Amino acid sequence: MNFPDTVELLDRNFYIDDLISDGKEFEEALQTSQRAKNIMEAAGMDLRKWISNDANLMGQWKKENFNVRPNEMPPSRSMERRNSMG
Repeated sequence: MNFPDTVELLDRNFYIDDLISDGKEFEEALQTSQRAKNIMEAAGMDLRKWISNDANLMGQWKKENFNVRPNEMPPSRSMERRNSMG
C-alpha cells in the first residue's frame, strides 16, 4: 500500500481528531476516502463518522461499511457542490 498523496493528506488535514478534506469529483473523493480508511486501519486506527454533502458518496460509503455519521441537516442548495470527507 503506497499512496503518497493520501499519506500527505492524512498528515496535513487532521484538526484535533477530525480529518477534513474535499474532492472535486465523486470518484476522486471515493478513492481518497477508501485509501485513507485502509491506511488508518493498517495502523490500527478506525476513521469514524464519515460525512459528505454528496448523497451519492454517503450512499457508497454505507455500501462499503464506512462508519457514516447520520446526516442531521440536508446540505444547503446554495452551497457549492463539493465532495467533502472526514
